[in-house]
Amino acid sequence: MSVFDKKSLFIVTGASRGYGRALVISIATELAKGELQGTSSTIVGTSRSQERLISLAKDVSAICPAVQTKFLCTELDNVDAMPGLFSPCLDVDTQAFDAAVLIHNAGDAGDVSISCKESADARALQKFLDLNVTSMVMLTGAFLRRFDGSACQLFVVNISTLMAVEAFPGFHQYSIAKVGRDMHLKVLAKEQTSVRCLNWAPGPMPTDLHHQIREEAYSADIRESFCKMTDEKTYVLCEDSAAKLMDLLRKDVFDSGAHIDIYDI
Repeated sequence: MSVFDKKSLFIVTGASRGYGRALVISIATELAKGELQGTSSTIVGTSRSQERLISLAKDVSAICPAVQTKFLCTELDNVDAMPGLFSPCLDVDTQAFDAAVLIHNAGDAGDVSISCKESADARALQKFLDLNVTSMVMLTGAFLRRFDGSACQLFVVNISTLMAVEAFPGFHQYSIAKVGRDMHLKVLAKEQTSVRCLNWAPGPMPTDLHHQIREEAYSADIRESFCKMTDEKTYVLCEDSAAKLMDLLRKDVFDSGAHIDIYDI
């Protein structure tokens, strides 16, 4: 029986637009098709935009009327506020669920227009790392502690990238963050073998990040490549990539801690 057929909790950060929104919609779709049709399951989503979250909540309700939703407007780059930000996400009855899935999607690429040599703004770098790494590590820890001792099957998914395993000029900030997140889940998979950990590289998609790379990338070759991808529409659609991830979660046969790229399956 898959997570979509059980009483499941899904937490998605960066949920209101782009890939995060596609993930929430895909989760709702899979729950609606599941054995319980979403009854006794809950979707929690975080985002900086309250307006987009309200719109998302309406769409989820139309797809899967039985599922409970909680959408929270949060800023994940404030270290001092992090404990208070995480508490509402995890304010659930852990005994009410058979499975809990945490999907780390929130984040950004940092400054992709500069080389390693030009990286000189320590405050900006720290803020970037707090959003992309610190918040992810802290939320994972809070999630694991919240479900400590429960019988829930736990999943932690990191939305990763090819740039976590291959170097590209101008993406040192992005790669530092993604490598750190990947390794965090690899270590977690070794420490807690009952927790299912996955680093999922969803492929290049027509999101804000894609636009940023086309306009700002340090490498002219990369800018050209992404412009060509847009012109020829050879990118991966967000909904198609989200569906692939849902399939991985449904089958649950991946090696815990693995880095899986959409082009690998």
